[in-house]
Amino acid sequence: VVDKYGIDSLRYFLTTTASPGQDIRYSDTKVEASWNYINKLWNISRYIGLNFDSWGYNFEEIKINKLTTVDKWILNLFNELLINVDYNYEKYEFGEVARAIYKFVWDDFASWYLEMTKVVFSQDDDEQKINTCAVLNYVLTGVLKLLHPFIPFVTEDIYQSYNKGSITVSEWPKIEEEYNFKEAKNMEMIFNI
Repeated sequence: VVDKYGIDSLRYFLTTTASPGQDIRYSDTKVEASWNYINKLWNISRYIGLNFDSWGYNFEEIKINKLTTVDKWILNLFNELLINVDYNYEKYEFGEVARAIYKFVWDDFASWYLEMTKVVFSQDDDEQKINTCAVLNYVLTGVLKLLHPFIPFVTEDIYQSYNKGSITVSEWPKIEEEYNFKEAKNMEMIFNI
């Protein structure tokens, strides 16, 4: 299994499928699904890295006054994700942690936010492009830290592509009150339409 899918795929399957006190029913299909999810994470990081290079992003901080509505939406969702993940990690509910991160990464970050960044990157506002890169960096780095207990090798490799040092000694993500934009939840209504 490790030769075919890698150790992180197997580890992700084992840690997210197990329920306390229950046996695990092995599933090659679920290990492959784990591999696909990790591959999605690689593709997200590649897209982000290409944009960092294209727009000359030099790890500038997020400028609150340059945030678009979609930026506010993803930052607010990430804060909500942190609350959920911290709560469930404390209870050792790894399946719940994994489900919340998966939904955020696949549905919100990849399917919506990354697609919306293409609009910003196609326009002429260089300052806006840099700020979008800063949001991408913030969210990607946070997601990597949240996933690190499940998939340590992949997250470490991606993390070191965009950060100095090791993810294992980096600070755990914390809720940033300035990124609470409750009004940005209206974006979901637009996405539903």
